[in-house]
Amino acid sequence: MDSELAQRFFESYLDDNKLKYKVKDSIYVVKLDRDHKRWWDMAELKCTFDQRTAKEKNIQLMGVGSFIFDSMVSKYTSGLNLSNLSLPEHKQDLIELNDRLDELSKGSTSYMIEPVIGFGFYTMFEVVISGASQTDRFNVPLLFAQDQVFSAFGLERNKFEAVDMPLKDIDKDIEKAVEHLPIHLKAQLDEKEKEHDKAMNGLIRIQDEHVQSQYDELKQSEDNLQFKIDDAKNQVLDASSFSLKDKWNRKVKELERKLKLLVDKNNEKRRKIKDEFDAQQTTLDRRELSIDAKLLAYAKLEFPLFTVKYEDSDNYYYIPALRKFFPMIAEPKAPKNL
Repeated sequence: MDSELAQRFFESYLDDNKLKYKVKDSIYVVKLDRDHKRWWDMAELKCTFDQRTAKEKNIQLMGVGSFIFDSMVSKYTSGLNLSNLSLPEHKQDLIELNDRLDELSKGSTSYMIEPVIGFGFYTMFEVVISGASQTDRFNVPLLFAQDQVFSAFGLERNKFEAVDMPLKDIDKDIEKAVEHLPIHLKAQLDEKEKEHDKAMNGLIRIQDEHVQSQYDELKQSEDNLQFKIDDAKNQVLDASSFSLKDKWNRKVKELERKLKLLVDKNNEKRRKIKDEFDAQQTTLDRRELSIDAKLLAYAKLEFPLFTVKYEDSDNYYYIPALRKFFPMIAEPKAPKNL
């Protein structure tokens, strides 16, 4: 796809998705909606299709091979962005690494830095966790390389170069990423499980209180009528004449008849309340925490990184594309039941 065609497609995508943008001196400034902010992990997209401008202004170069551009294309094709990409080395990377060594709090401990070329793959999942009280939707970018898994937020902001090589072992890579996802999300899932259980207990308590309130109202209506019956019976005992006694006896019978009808009517209401309660309880029992993950992007990736090895055996990777240090650790194993 030539630059002019790519630019027309880019603008068409923005128009189709109602994304407002301005263009000045070949630089696009795009205001993103909520979904695109989440997908690309940025509030605003600033980019250009001109290589020289991208280098001089240090902004995103848009076109084939760009993570964002390829994700736009994928929306109109398979729905999954597949790429083979590389990140170039920069002299500034080593300078930046040295400037950030204080983050490791190693003081005067001796160390050795070695540049390495990393090979691996990148995945971006959209995860939806639905609980009793709310639904959370977020993206999970992961970088699998050097026998480790790295949280890769911000990786897509880098300037990639397309690699003209066929993609291999995609299925195996994606299977590996899917197996690792629950491990990566364990802390969040545990927290969401607690929130879900708390919300469920709250819903059950509210349901119980509502049902009890309905029962109390029915019982109160019966008690009120029974109070009138008891009062009428007292009037019979206190009657000063036969005619008054007969009057209150008739009143007692009338009220007792009304009470019987009321109790029958209330018992029917009680059965309906119980049926509704049981149905709601069944619904609540089935309302479990649900997790859904959709793979949005996959890329084979070649990228520069550094090993930082201290004499006390604390060893780290520094990945310039993520601007972060990561302890060198073995990749965690997935639980057998996942």
